[in-house]
Amino acid sequence: VLNKIDKISDEDILYNITEYKDLYPFAEIVPVSALTKDNTKRLIDVIKKYLKDDIKYFPDDMKTSNSKYFMISEIVREKLFDVTLEEIPHSLTCYTSKKKKKSDIINIHVDIIVDRDTIKKIIIGKKGERLKEVGTKSRIEIESMLGKKVYLELFVKTIKNWKDKEKYIGVMDSGIGGLTVLKQLLNIRPQEKYLYFGDTKNLPYGEKTKEELIKIVKEIFDFFETQNVKAVVLACNTSSATAYEELKDNYSFKIYPLIQVVSKCVTLDKNLKRIGIMATQATVDSKKYTQELKKGNPDIEVFEQACPMWVPIIEKKLTDYDKNTAITQYLDKVLEFNPQKIILGCTHYPYLLDKLSKYADENLFINPAKIFAQYIIEDLRHKNLLSEQNNGYVKYFASHNPQEFEKTAEIFLKLKSHPELVEL
Repeated sequence: VLNKIDKISDEDILYNITEYKDLYPFAEIVPVSALTKDNTKRLIDVIKKYLKDDIKYFPDDMKTSNSKYFMISEIVREKLFDVTLEEIPHSLTCYTSKKKKKSDIINIHVDIIVDRDTIKKIIIGKKGERLKEVGTKSRIEIESMLGKKVYLELFVKTIKNWKDKEKYIGVMDSGIGGLTVLKQLLNIRPQEKYLYFGDTKNLPYGEKTKEELIKIVKEIFDFFETQNVKAVVLACNTSSATAYEELKDNYSFKIYPLIQVVSKCVTLDKNLKRIGIMATQATVDSKKYTQELKKGNPDIEVFEQACPMWVPIIEKKLTDYDKNTAITQYLDKVLEFNPQKIILGCTHYPYLLDKLSKYADENLFINPAKIFAQYIIEDLRHKNLLSEQNNGYVKYFASHNPQEFEKTAEIFLKLKSHPELVEL
């Protein structure tokens, strides 16, 4: 799509079309002007032509999957641009922080966030007249949407670097196990915007070489980079063990590796002298837990046990594994070490806690997800990167069969939106 054709001559338009045809075999090249609406009808027809029929995810009468809070914020934002004649940058945001109903009137409080005081003055206008006009126009449209009378309050705030705060937090795992971490993040900080990537195409990670894992994780990080994230959570022990050190300095966003963070937190308890680890083969082979735990406490003794059967058991929802001693053949070896605590070194493994607790005290096991999530949120708070808004949500992605991913995910978390397919 070539936009802004109102700015150039017909000859230049033809020249640009020819140039782009030589660069890539596009199916169609459509010149348009968003300002004058020239050729926009043809653009819509071309888009319809190439759209494929797919599963209907929403009822016919459903206009959007976004919340009313989000829609109210967008209405106010739109009216701001209309009233100011686009004098202000599009990088401002609005969020609805309160929505209370009193009798027949809904009280709505919307904060308008900008990063400079000069923009704030433009929005407010002389004696507040411009902000009042924005409020009046917004209220009329919001009342039409809600079908109720509305009392609307608008406040303009200057928050430097607010754009970084409103970026996504990416969470990745080889499949559904990382949802245990996402669930804890949502419990602690539901107002953040999250992207969850389940790499179901390459499941399980535990059987892959270090070189394969670095390549896979790099592709996922590259995807997150296109999605404007402020941080990426490696909610996977295997990739934390094998790929983190190789990739940590290659990206602008903060990366949180599970093993390194959890080990740091666990060794804060100096009374712990013997730790058992139950993890995938790749994590155990890396000895990363032993290395990281000894950084925090050089005298600590660590026993690592690979449990290669467990991830397939969980992902495939097998129910008769207990009869085949899939639990005890691994657990017994760790218990012989007489550990004070056992870290479940794979985010899938907490699913098996009810089975594990048949053979050992449940308090013996550490589910790293909660520790990990608490650390991440506190670190983002310390870096002043927590969202100022209150319209958090999660978008899900899977590298293979998103419908199956959604079904399997229910083991850990009920998804509120359908996952999208991303082919790496």
